[in-house]
Amino acid sequence: MRRVSPSSLRASVDDRPRLLGLAVGVGHALLSLVLWSLLDFGDLLSSVGTEPLYVFYLVGGMFALGFVPAVLYSKYGSRAPGALSVFLLVGSAFGTYRIVASGLTPVDPTPFGWYLLLWPAPVVLYAVIGAVERTVTDS
Repeated sequence: MRRVSPSSLRASVDDRPRLLGLAVGVGHALLSLVLWSLLDFGDLLSSVGTEPLYVFYLVGGMFALGFVPAVLYSKYGSRAPGALSVFLLVGSAFGTYRIVASGLTPVDPTPFGWYLLLWPAPVVLYAVIGAVERTVTDS
């Protein structure tokens, strides 16, 4: 078994994808929290005491929805996952705004609610689209 020293490992790891991913992930989470409040979903952070796993799941998803496309762009140059991420965020927020602005009371989760509740699906989709884009552009 080959041993890797911490200095050689550190030299081989590029910090740029992680830093960009963290910045975009935090930005996406903050924007999602603002939209959550503006669209009258209630105060998510006040329910930490009563439903901590639910809040952790949603906030973690809000972060992952921005982190994954940013890392794919920074590390592999994949643009499609980022474009899809923007489309899904803006489209779901706009769809929910139209429902809320019309005065209707949504019975099921709204488009923005589905986007956040089903966040693992877009994250997997981003990875698949990023892999397809990389395969197509490399060949």
